[in-house]
Amino acid sequence: MLKKIILFLFILAIGITGWYLFIKKYDYTLNFTVNNSVSQVFYETGDLRNFGLEPQKDKISRIAAKEYKSLDQKILQNQQPAILLNWQFDPIDTSKTAISLNFTSERNKLKNRLQILNPFQDNKLVDSVKLYITTFVKSVKNKKATYKIEINEGVAQTPSQFCICNTSKAIPASQKALEMVSTIDILEDYFLNNNLERDGYPFVKVTFWDRSTDLIDFDFCYPVKPKDSLPKDPNVQLKQFKTENAMKAIFNGNYRMSHLAWQEMLYEASKSEKVLKLKPMEVFYNNPNTDTEPLKWKADIFMPLE
Repeated sequence: MLKKIILFLFILAIGITGWYLFIKKYDYTLNFTVNNSVSQVFYETGDLRNFGLEPQKDKISRIAAKEYKSLDQKILQNQQPAILLNWQFDPIDTSKTAISLNFTSERNKLKNRLQILNPFQDNKLVDSVKLYITTFVKSVKNKKATYKIEINEGVAQTPSQFCICNTSKAIPASQKALEMVSTIDILEDYFLNNNLERDGYPFVKVTFWDRSTDLIDFDFCYPVKPKDSLPKDPNVQLKQFKTENAMKAIFNGNYRMSHLAWQEMLYEASKSEKVLKLKPMEVFYNNPNTDTEPLKWKADIFMPLE
């Protein structure tokens, strides 16, 4: 009886080893948990562009994605075979996500897998990915501590306002605030030169959002009281915004990261089968030049309903 058990275990071990060496799709799997919502983790992961900690980092390209569920990427190494990454996301609750990261080398698969099975030999592929993921998880955790997002229940209305606006095109969403800083003088000069009166808080209205590239076109606007015979300016547009029904969120944190609320809103809408227009509006209540505590900064974020 003992011999049969030993024989069975031996055959089982051979079978598992053969399956791992020749059939299994990926070389290795890492399982870990990130303290952030699945929408933010999915966005942060999809936004990764470089791999490694050295100055000459390898490029990461996206192959395929199922929103909030999985992501396939390729690391294009200069001197080594490309590495294929497969991320699987599983929300534990609203602020915690379980991740399974499968990865493999495009070439030398048998060599890599023999090294992984050898307890006395290091594997550069596994070690480099583990180190990178440790850094990534820390960065997500540190970033999460710098902002808060609260989504309101029910339907809100966007403000109805007359405004002076400056238009920017093809700007990365993550650089929206920097673009505002670089163009604010255009609005300030027009406002002062024409003795205008403010009639609300400055805001951004996105007019186009390409989610595949995360590039946006947007209007940066000052609400002002209407005035007759305002002069034309090639860099300033006069616009009247009408009220729209919308989902609303409150963002606290540095305005450079306010676009993260868009991801949270789209995810929440997907759970309730709401359809949102990809034209968010952000109303800013604080002046970054005078308010020095970003967590106390507030922005109302609106995403219009279809």
